[in-house]
Amino acid sequence: MLETFRKNCVPAFEHNSKVLREAVIPERYLPFINSAVFRFSGHGELINYTHLINLMNISLKNKMTTFTLWTKRKNLVNRYIKEYGKPNNLILVYSKQIINSIAKLPANFDKTFNNVSIDDDRVNCFQKCKDCLLCYTKNDTETIIEKVK
Repeated sequence: MLETFRKNCVPAFEHNSKVLREAVIPERYLPFINSAVFRFSGHGELINYTHLINLMNISLKNKMTTFTLWTKRKNLVNRYIKEYGKPNNLILVYSKQIINSIAKLPANFDKTFNNVSIDDDRVNCFQKCKDCLLCYTKNDTETIIEKVK
């Protein structure tokens, strides 16, 4: 998407990535999020520990918003939670790297996100995020399975 119809977003994403990874941002400069749900890093991955701290601080500042963060970087998440705890309004989704392999729920995570390339009766993600919100709600569903687009 970033090479086609979202190409014009790349400069803003690069700027935001630079700001979020280089230093911890003072609370007064963190954004107010006027949304019930918010996805961190829809295009990308955690860059470093400072990046994670800034995202967590945004979450802590905006207690009325439920934040969801997809990541493969369990080590950064576990370090942060050990040092600071986990914000109550955060859903952590472990994003499995290997297709057709369903991840076990790692410590400190709420859900796993998995991709399959074959028809699978367990598929419960149909790319209708706005209507579904399965990934954005705390519920009994720990395993999200999407068929590769």
